[in-house]
Amino acid sequence: MGDDYPTPDGTGVRDYIHVVDVADGHRVALDHLDDERGLRVFNLGTGSGASVLELMAEFASAVGAPIPYRVEARRPGDVPALIADAGRVERAWGWRTTRDLAAMCADAWHFQRLHPTGYSASPTV
Repeated sequence: MGDDYPTPDGTGVRDYIHVVDVADGHRVALDHLDDERGLRVFNLGTGSGASVLELMAEFASAVGAPIPYRVEARRPGDVPALIADAGRVERAWGWRTTRDLAAMCADAWHFQRLHPTGYSASPTV
């Protein structure tokens, strides 16, 4: 994860987005396929960042227990912060995220508890 970035706690800051917000953004895109011709590029994101350590703390809160981790050297080429500017998609389509980091972590933990080994290749009926 690296802990020597020029960020408040030294870890990388990223724009973590809930998977349902991503799906909703793509659903809204389908509603606007015929708005205009040509390629349009939109960033989907919250517009705010959280550090790796903030993410770990939020997951620990969702889980209800500390989560062990180990700090490793930073990966070559990683930038200190990477945050989406979703202003264009909000202006064009009125889309924005509705779920925060706490909801993302709680829902991810809920999914993990229900599917500890993920989805099986051939679901049982």
